[in-house]
Amino acid sequence: MKCVSEESRAYLESDVRFPGRFGLMDNLFRRSCRAFFGSRGFTVVELFVILAIAAILLTVVAPSLRTFVHANELIGATNHLVGQLSLARSEALERRTDIVVCKSGGGATCVSTGTWETGWIIFADGDGNGSLTAGDELFHAHTPVVGSTKISASSGKVVFDRHGETGAPSSFTFCSAMINKGRTISVNRLGRYIVIPAGC
Repeated sequence: MKCVSEESRAYLESDVRFPGRFGLMDNLFRRSCRAFFGSRGFTVVELFVILAIAAILLTVVAPSLRTFVHANELIGATNHLVGQLSLARSEALERRTDIVVCKSGGGATCVSTGTWETGWIIFADGDGNGSLTAGDELFHAHTPVVGSTKISASSGKVVFDRHGETGAPSSFTFCSAMINKGRTISVNRLGRYIVIPAGC
């Protein structure tokens, strides 16, 4: 197979810009052409070897990737509630009124049954009755947690008073059974929190 047609070779040889240099360039070009067109593809045996190596790598990498995904899901869910608690406390301090964070079961009211992973709401409790009623301002309604992360809590609601305090400690434990790891948000009576590793 030729890389350059005879017409093209004749034109280049007669080009005044290549006096005496076309022969050297032609040799280099021919060698590169032979190297390119002389290369061959994979044999069936080589293809099966590559597929076997890819399968082994996938077997090794897949569990690690799955662990990484579930760990990120756990961290993301925990950090989201941390952000919501921080918002509630800052609003209580700014508005000088009670701010309630309670599980909602996916609705717009506090519920005494169910779990936190079905959703929660945050509202300003103007009348101080601990429930969302007419005249109270709803800040946020969180939709159910998506994924394998489960939430258990020490109580169904957390109330931050005008000083940003809760009056009693509370905790939220996020657990991912897929990786058998968890994280606990521990809120003290002053309204401050820490996040620590936890078992499932």
